[in-house]
Amino acid sequence: MTQINEFSLSLFTQWAREDLADLSSVAEGWYVEYKQEVPNASSIAKSITALANTYGGWLFYGVAEKSKDDAVAGAFPGVSREDADGVLQRIRQAVANHSQPSPYFRARALFGPAERLGLAESCGRRIRASS
Repeated sequence: MTQINEFSLSLFTQWAREDLADLSSVAEGWYVEYKQEVPNASSIAKSITALANTYGGWLFYGVAEKSKDDAVAGAFPGVSREDADGVLQRIRQAVANHSQPSPYFRARALFGPAERLGLAESCGRRIRASS
């Protein structure tokens, strides 16, 4: 299995959309969390704060688990490209408004197309790093 942990945070700026395929061998755990959709503000802040209060890690939006028994990335539905700026702003506001003190985190969107993942040009994946 691929190891993604707090020490791979430098990969944040190096990841490309094709690299998301590696998540099919990365199970959710201490350092990685998958969310198929972007949740409400309170849930966003809770997830990012939880990562920041432990060892840091990665929070991916637009990525679904394969199954309850196999918690690796199984599908990449993404999030609409036209919603990207609004979603990134919503995440920043959620953390600022729902956590005190606000933890440091970085947010980035990766966009299609990526045929191997089934990611259309009109969609993107959200990739978050929190530490």
